Amino acid sequence: MAVLEESKAESTISPLEWLAIKLVGKNADNFREAIPVGPKHAVDILLRIQGTISVGEDGTATVQEKPKLDNLLGHIIKRLTPTDWESIKQSVLEAAQANGGTLPGVEEGYAAKADGLVKLLSKSKTQNRKGMTKGSFRVGQVDESQLSPTVQSSVKRLTRQIILEDVE
Repeated sequence: MAVLEESKAESTISPLEWLAIKLVGKNADNFREAIPVGPKHAVDILLRIQGTISVGEDGTATVQEKPKLDNLLGHIIKRLTPTDWESIKQSVLEAAQANGGTLPGVEEGYAAKADGLVKLLSKSKTQNRKGMTKGSFRVGQVDESQLSPTVQSSVKRLTRQIILEDVE
């Protein structure tokens, strides 16, 4: 996770520029394997990001809200006798154990019945969604020695320090 330490100065990075940084950063996962395991790797880079960002219209989406599994099973279990429950529980545990710790599939028809019950108990829900953002960028490292003294001075004033730390 990146932790950002902002300077005391007023923010000089616009929302559009932050979005560009976020979109470019999505590619970072592609390079994780190239970084050796270690505590803190020092990073000091000045980047130039050029490109375009498209922001789609906000909208709504209909999603199916399924019943919670523990509630569904709880309603089924409460209708069983204690003996039936213990027998079913033991059978399920044995089936999972015989299959490497994972429940195997069930005979044809049982899964369809379970799926039908879940569908009966599911409800449609409309959610507001932010419009999709897409970007097309060229990213390059800036050689500070090639910048004019005026630009170098501006860069130093506008710099924000980003410290990358894995927080897990």
